[in-house]
Amino acid sequence: MKKFLLLAPVLLLFAFAACDSNGNNEPEPTTATPTIPATVAQTTAPPTTHPPTEEEDIPPAPLTANITIRSITDPHLPAFETYPTEIDFVALRIAAGTPAEYFEWVDHNWGIVIIADEPLYDLQIITMGHNWEAYPLTTFIAGVLDEIDVLPAGTPLILSRFFLSGGVMPMEGISFTDSTGVRRNMGIMDNRRDDDPPYFLIEFADVGE
Repeated sequence: MKKFLLLAPVLLLFAFAACDSNGNNEPEPTTATPTIPATVAQTTAPPTTHPPTEEEDIPPAPLTANITIRSITDPHLPAFETYPTEIDFVALRIAAGTPAEYFEWVDHNWGIVIIADEPLYDLQIITMGHNWEAYPLTTFIAGVLDEIDVLPAGTPLILSRFFLSGGVMPMEGISFTDSTGVRRNMGIMDNRRDDDPPYFLIEFADVGE
């Protein structure tokens, strides 16, 4: 009897195993592998290259001429090697329609001299305008005060009674064609740091009004 009791657990194990082998038990659940959609490579076509259009900004070639702009009262202004071309700036503004009384405050000793080491062709003395509503700000030639067919290399151009009517943005300047055939537009600025500040030129693209 004791032997039977000892063998009973073993017999029960065999009985359970037999039930599994006969298929009476429920199949074990399987974990389904989630379907992962295939990754589609996103390709970006290279930008189409094309010749620049007139509407696009085309950086000008580097300026080859060395242009000096100084005050005529500058004590370090070198002696002129050639006879200068002189233009009365106030007279140009009056001829353009600005009343003469507007310029009563302009000192007769004021003026600037411009000298280039290359000829400046079709040189124009210009006024400038700015489109303040554009972003970024755009600049254009508002008017032409005077024209010179060519300013020879080394010949000083004196603008007597010259003054700047603009503040932080230039309102006067020059426009010319350089020796490479590129049209250049340059505003005249001063650094506003001294009583008689040095002047400098800043190039701009004329985008039209």
